[in-house]
Amino acid sequence: MDMLDEAEQTLNAGRVKDEEGKFAEAFALYQHGLEKLMEKLKQPMSSEKKEYYKNIITDYMARAEVIKKKKDTATEPLVQEIRIQNEDTGWTFRRILAKPMADSPTHIRIQDPYLHARHQVTGFDGNCMQFRT
Repeated sequence: MDMLDEAEQTLNAGRVKDEEGKFAEAFALYQHGLEKLMEKLKQPMSSEKKEYYKNIITDYMARAEVIKKKKDTATEPLVQEIRIQNEDTGWTFRRILAKPMADSPTHIRIQDPYLHARHQVTGFDGNCMQFRT
């Protein structure tokens, strides 16, 4: 899947969450999709395509601003996305979970497609144990 397909899928998923009234999730998806589109703009392309993508970005940014105001007043769960770049180091589970745990949540959902090695799962489980009440 190329960057443009990923951006389109993410923005569409954001629109679905937006229509469902899940503003925090919609905002996070809009943000991620817009970042992908902005990355796409850095690549060589015709001026027509560049203008087309800029218009899409402008429209979604306007909607994201509206959503941001709604999400700040909504009572839905906070969505926090942390994207760790390839080869980044120093991202311990304690560092990742420190801010969400400070708010005393009742639930945390973590999506990590790379959390599969035995030592990773053991480390993750050990860190989660400290948050159990």
